Amino acid sequence: MLKNNNKILIVEDEAMIAEDIREHLEEGGYEVVDIAYNGKSACHLLSRRDIDLAILDIRLKGEMSGVEVAQFINAQIHIPFIFLTSHADKNTLADAKQTRPGGYLLKPFTRAGLLSSIEVALFNHESSDLPQLDVLNEQLPSPLSQREYELLIELKKGGSNQDVADSLGISLNTVKSHLYHAFAKLDAANRTDALYRLEQLARGKGPLGK
Repeated sequence: MLKNNNKILIVEDEAMIAEDIREHLEEGGYEVVDIAYNGKSACHLLSRRDIDLAILDIRLKGEMSGVEVAQFINAQIHIPFIFLTSHADKNTLADAKQTRPGGYLLKPFTRAGLLSSIEVALFNHESSDLPQLDVLNEQLPSPLSQREYELLIELKKGGSNQDVADSLGISLNTVKSHLYHAFAKLDAANRTDALYRLEQLARGKGPLGK
């Protein structure tokens, strides 16, 4: 099997499942950095190791849940992750959705399903990258607000306006209002035009709107 450069952390409290995942990943050409059997160990490894993606059991035993590890990743590490789940209550799923995972994988899973989920999560993460807000604003006549920037990040992931509203916990009308102002600042007529303008900015082809 050909090797690739992606390093993966497995966060799973059931040893047999964790080893199955390791085997599937290594057969798929990925490097497994380590296995964390609880949330605290996962955060320790995430802070100290070079990791490209994490696979998180959504219902970890111990002091930290998989959702809390995901929140730590979003706040400190900024890498993609996917959730493993067999069943979860509505509140847990709602909390998980707010962390914007790269995907969900239901137990029991197949090797093909696991590898496909990882590929999609890595691709979406790479394609959703935007320059930092201050870098964008240096190229714009009228600066974007933090909220407008957050909406553009969600927009670049390909979701609908309703998906963006659900992800950020705001109303659909609020999304439309922020996007209206963001599009105006980007001198964009619509979503497609805005994404094209963002791509230009990412390549340093600003300023725009003149």
